[in-house]
Amino acid sequence: MNRETDRELKAYCLVFDDEHGPSPVADVRSLTHYGEPYDGNTRYFRSTLFVAAVRSCYDESCLLHGVDWMPPKGGITEEQMLKFMGANTCLTPVQAKMLLEDEEVGFAYISQREAQPSLYSLIGVREHIKKRPPLATTEKVQQFVRAKGKEAIVSGFYHEGYEESLLMLMRRRGFRSLDVIPTQAVDGVSRESYNIVVNAMDYGFEPSDTPRTDRSVTRNIELGLAALRGEKGPAYDRIVLNAGMVDHLLGCDGAEDISAAMDRAREAIDSGKALNRLLSYIKKSNRVT
Repeated sequence: MNRETDRELKAYCLVFDDEHGPSPVADVRSLTHYGEPYDGNTRYFRSTLFVAAVRSCYDESCLLHGVDWMPPKGGITEEQMLKFMGANTCLTPVQAKMLLEDEEVGFAYISQREAQPSLYSLIGVREHIKKRPPLATTEKVQQFVRAKGKEAIVSGFYHEGYEESLLMLMRRRGFRSLDVIPTQAVDGVSRESYNIVVNAMDYGFEPSDTPRTDRSVTRNIELGLAALRGEKGPAYDRIVLNAGMVDHLLGCDGAEDISAAMDRAREAIDSGKALNRLLSYIKKSNRVT
């Protein structure tokens, strides 16, 4: 189950590509696709939703995708948080495109249930087999919405050994820039991969324990909202570091200097803009047609 060849992984991607036809194209100058593990976080704070709200403040549009619940971990997902906060989690790719283009929002979430219903229907089978299937790798590397401007992807993984497989699938999609977390890799003109280790203390962050959430959706939301309200602490630091470092590694405009990229993320939070973006998303996701 865990030794897929590149050819097998490509085949899994091909099977579910364009289930609803060609992806809509958003009129945005930059779009980052976030491919987080679909089975969520079981112990620690999941920050990606809040990072997307921050980055959208300075025109780095973000598209998140996932499911409500997925084995084997069955952890906290973006869909669970958005649903709890009252957002519409049944958006089509076309509706997500509209929110990406909205100047008061700039990010969106698409559920696999809406974008790839045949793949979503396999959750019961995946729960039965217990082990992690090849689909867990390929479903993260999706482009449910395309962009007129540049596109990049950030993908996460739990177990070592999938870095090169993920990079291969990303290149197959034709992405301009690639990040694989926790070991970041950026694909440049030479198409040569490299690894870096990020030490938060090098950028002025004090050591702290990652906040525990232990599958509590409400706890994860509380931490994220408190951070977006400007409350300093471990959750705030992780959102700032995540946003600033991704901006820098992807070569985003204005992020050539890492410290400046971090300061821009802090300003988006401290000004209240990031929180307003999240609240606008919750409201407008229920009105989009």
